[in-house]
Amino acid sequence: MSIEVLDLEFQGRPQCVASFLVTTDQRPLLVECGPATCRPQLLAALQRHGLKPQDLQALLVTHIHLDHAGDAGWWAQQGVPVVVHPLGAPHLIDPSKLIASAGRIYGEAMERLWGEILPCPSDRVIIAKLDQPLPLEGVEITAWDSPGHARHHLAYQVGRDLLTGDVAGVKLPAADFLSVPAPPPEFEREVWLTTIDKLAKLPVDRLFLTHFGAHGNVQQHWQELRRRVDEVAEFVHQRQDWDRQKLIEAYAAWQRPEFPDQDSYDRYEQANPLFMSIDGLLRYWKKRPA
Repeated sequence: MSIEVLDLEFQGRPQCVASFLVTTDQRPLLVECGPATCRPQLLAALQRHGLKPQDLQALLVTHIHLDHAGDAGWWAQQGVPVVVHPLGAPHLIDPSKLIASAGRIYGEAMERLWGEILPCPSDRVIIAKLDQPLPLEGVEITAWDSPGHARHHLAYQVGRDLLTGDVAGVKLPAADFLSVPAPPPEFEREVWLTTIDKLAKLPVDRLFLTHFGAHGNVQQHWQELRRRVDEVAEFVHQRQDWDRQKLIEAYAAWQRPEFPDQDSYDRYEQANPLFMSIDGLLRYWKKRPA
């Protein structure tokens, strides 16, 4: 068994969004597919391994956000079964609400960022049993329920590796900085911290982040993420009555010294737009009882 990082070169930026090719004793499988705008890069990466979509045993998505699973419908329509969290499955089968929600956020940039978003045929959707091994051949993969970033989030354990989607944060090769993706509507600090504690107990040696790549020092990573989740939540809590644009600018200025140059900052912004985290963190605090 092996895991290979496939760079989707999202919007022309390398090492920003990944898919993962997992070889097994039987047919290989894919974890994450990205959006339709990354389909040519993903198909080319598979072709370099002598693979076509029909050669895959399954596509596993950590959650249904468009940078992770926007093109899942196309892959399902090619005959590839798609594994997803129970709460995410209805939105892959009928993505109309997902498209409408994303459209309100991205507006005219929708097509440029994500391309077409197709429905998954229902008979191609495999609903994961939470915290249980998946029904796959040639490999044992456990789908761990991992809310906090999103309620419909899964992390996939393959041996001593964990493919984490967004629940382990964003850490790109461009900078030694662990960023917290907190988009609306489902960022929940306490839930995320509980998930960190749960995943930190797993016997794994490497974390594979969709944004981006393999990371060791697993316990140090979880400890840093726990601290960062608290920090970003408190930063916004103390300024939640500010004008939104002023708050975005303050949040950016607070994080800017973590980046060695403008290019590294821009790469993080591509993977984890700051305005979305501000909106998610503000929503989190407004939902809490006074």
